[in-house]
Amino acid sequence: MNIIKSFVFLISLSFLVISCGKNTPKAESQSNTNNSNPKTVVQYKSNSDYLTIADVEKVSGLKRIKIVPYDASKGAGGDLNFATSDNKLVVMANFLGSSFYADYKKQNGYFKKDISGVGEEAFAGPKSGPEYVLVFLKGTHCVTLSSFFNLGGDSNSPTMLTMDQLIALGKIVSDRM
Repeated sequence: MNIIKSFVFLISLSFLVISCGKNTPKAESQSNTNNSNPKTVVQYKSNSDYLTIADVEKVSGLKRIKIVPYDASKGAGGDLNFATSDNKLVVMANFLGSSFYADYKKQNGYFKKDISGVGEEAFAGPKSGPEYVLVFLKGTHCVTLSSFFNLGGDSNSPTMLTMDQLIALGKIVSDRM
C-alpha cells in the first residue's frame, strides 16, 4: 500500500514540475481600474523579450540604462521599468489584454492623435501638455509606453524621451510580438 501511495505521489510531483517549466505559456490577469471583470492576455514570451536595455539605450542615446523592479511608490509602476544608472526613471512599458486599447482611447484626456506604423492601431497622449504616452494594439496585446518627465535634466525636452523615440520603441516591441 505504501508503495502505491509513494508512486502516486511521485507521479503527481512529476506533473507539478513539468507544468512549472520555463517554456510553458503563462496567462497573466490584468484588471481594469474601475474593478470590472479581469481582462486577460496570454503571454508566450517574457516581457523583457519585447523590449531590452539595448533597445532603450540605442533609441534614447542614453548609456548605462538598467531595469528597475516594480515599485509604484517610486514611480516604477510598469511591467518593465527602465532607469539611468543613477535611478532616474526613463520609460516604462505595460503589457495588457487587447480590450484595454479601446478603454484607453475612450478615456477623457488620453487620446490626442492617431499614430501610424506602430502595431495595428496606435495613439499618443495625453490630450493636453507634453505627449509622453504611446498606446498601441497588436494582436492580443495592448501596450503602453510612457516616458517620465525630465526633472532637473539638462535637456530641452520636458520628458526623458520624445514621442518620436517612444514611437521607435513601439515599433521594436510591435515587431517582436
